[in-house]
Amino acid sequence: MNTPDPNRLEKLCSAGPVVLEAGGSSMGKRYPAEAGVRFRVRQLERRRPLPGTILVFQDAAGRIVAHRLIASATRFGAFRHYTKGDGNKRVDPSIVPERQFIAEAVAVVRGGTETDLTTLPRRFGGLVLATVALPRLAWQAWRRSSDV
Repeated sequence: MNTPDPNRLEKLCSAGPVVLEAGGSSMGKRYPAEAGVRFRVRQLERRRPLPGTILVFQDAAGRIVAHRLIASATRFGAFRHYTKGDGNKRVDPSIVPERQFIAEAVAVVRGGTETDLTTLPRRFGGLVLATVALPRLAWQAWRRSSDV
């Protein structure tokens, strides 16, 4: 996502939905950056987002990223959230803490047409994409544990 200041984005989202231009290839063919795809995002409405939701967060390098939430789990009393770009083969290598979540995508704007991502069929589709990624998450976790 192309935006200079995550604090500014948080402030903007608190006033209402914001439109962000997609950048990069991590969301794959579904949301290609070169097609002028934009996401309408808003502050998270729930403390614990649902799997399948496209979350906007700041990664360890300080970039603003929009990836799908695959799963959440509690470990040592803290929630761990696993995300993945739809176009990526692997689940993101870093676990996203809740404090890094900035917003959720509620619509995608493509060619002047806006598609609501909060409808039941769209949420179900996101959940299916998240579920399909679970075996990859389990495999990556097993590989990490066998390397120790």
